[in-house]
Amino acid sequence: MYEGTGWCREQFLDDWSVIEETQNATTLEGSPVAAAIVKFMEVPSHYEGPAGDLLEKLKETTEDMGLNPQYNKAFPQASNWVWKRIKPVKPTLDGYGIQADQVDRGRGKAKRMVIVLDRTGEAGPVTGVVGTVKTNLLAPQIWLRNREKLDR
Repeated sequence: MYEGTGWCREQFLDDWSVIEETQNATTLEGSPVAAAIVKFMEVPSHYEGPAGDLLEKLKETTEDMGLNPQYNKAFPQASNWVWKRIKPVKPTLDGYGIQADQVDRGRGKAKRMVIVLDRTGEAGPVTGVVGTVKTNLLAPQIWLRNREKLDR
């Protein structure tokens, strides 16, 4: 469609990246878990531990962010809900350069599930989360900007 209207492929990729940034920012605003993970992972590049430990760290992080996790229904109150809240926001975390996985560690009776968060460094720097997210609200204006080019 872009090429048919006289716009170049690079313009499409630029416009698409703006749309992805806006979607990621919107997900952060709607998911306190995603926002807390992005903020938490600003310092360490790797985290591995049980869901209970991660839940405590995320609670501390959300409190530092000015959120109240104990009254937020979207924030897990028990460790068995941590991974269930992370799974749907994995694409957003990937957009911020954070890979999240749940893996088995150990053998036999010592076997346990841990959550692994790893900052890949493939995304740009995180500018902020919830309340301070610098969202790029240009996505709706992309069409208008390109429409002006057509009218000329």
